[in-house]
Amino acid sequence: MFIRFLSLSIIGGLFGLTLFCVASLNQNISPQSSYYQIKPGMGLNAVIDHLSQSGQVSTPALVLKAYAYISQTKGGIYAGEYQLKADYTSRQLIELFRSGKVVQRKIVFPEGLTFAEWREIIKVNPHITQTLQNISDKNIMARLGSKLEYAEGQFFPDTYLFNRGATDFSVLKTAFTRMERVIEDEWQARKPSTYLLNKQDALILASIVEKETGYGPDRDLIASVFANRLIKGMKLQSDPTVIYGMPEFDGNLKRSHLRQRSIYNTYVIDGLPFAPICNPGLASIRASLQAPPSEYYYFVARGDGRSQFSANLSEHNKAVVEYQIKNRVEQYQSSPNP
Repeated sequence: MFIRFLSLSIIGGLFGLTLFCVASLNQNISPQSSYYQIKPGMGLNAVIDHLSQSGQVSTPALVLKAYAYISQTKGGIYAGEYQLKADYTSRQLIELFRSGKVVQRKIVFPEGLTFAEWREIIKVNPHITQTLQNISDKNIMARLGSKLEYAEGQFFPDTYLFNRGATDFSVLKTAFTRMERVIEDEWQARKPSTYLLNKQDALILASIVEKETGYGPDRDLIASVFANRLIKGMKLQSDPTVIYGMPEFDGNLKRSHLRQRSIYNTYVIDGLPFAPICNPGLASIRASLQAPPSEYYYFVARGDGRSQFSANLSEHNKAVVEYQIKNRVEQYQSSPNP
């Protein structure tokens, strides 16, 4: 009788303990924030201890560890940042950490930004680990395995996803690898030309096209203007190349600036400049490699985002008067204090 009573007591106790554990595992968590980060090398027991000590889970740590051990066939946990919800139970939290469904942050690099601007965007991102503060562009390129001494134009503009804590170098490597693939694909699909000798030439021209217009329908014709000039041996005379080569620019491009010698100033040098002047997007790369035939050798900004194209200097001079000089006069006359 005693043994039977003892057995029933043990069974009852185990049943009660089981109910307690199940109830504990189904209790909602109390997250301190919407996100929780598991650092690399952090084991599940350490995570459970931290969650328990910080009061984010009310389930006893021993119960959570026992559940983790019993269910270890479901796999280990993954490092990264996880988004927490207040209605998660402790059991669901462990399953979340085992799922590897980490939060991915995003960083956006618009077309036409310089590499210096890229580095600044990365620098101020609070979710990226900074490792390149004192590293030169040249040394970054060496780390990437490139023989180029300049970084400009070698990174593809896009929106990139990354895990919190990713290094600045890993972000750049992703964009660098992407640009390698893009320029290789576009180079293979290019039109035959005598003015673009290699993929770097294509990126240089694309970067100029990118900076010359933000109006998509004009890109192909702008590329054709530069193609015609290169074929004929004319200087490209692109204002953005002058600006890029200036140590400082206040927004007012003067005639004297066009005469200043630099390896980028296409009013002074022949052909393409030394290197790209920005990181061009796909549309500008494609326009440069697929430039359509045209009769145009000149273009001028119309003042509304579009460009006016001309086949000869006489037409161009008339367009300059029509769209630039006249616009300046009208702006002056409409000024409150002319």
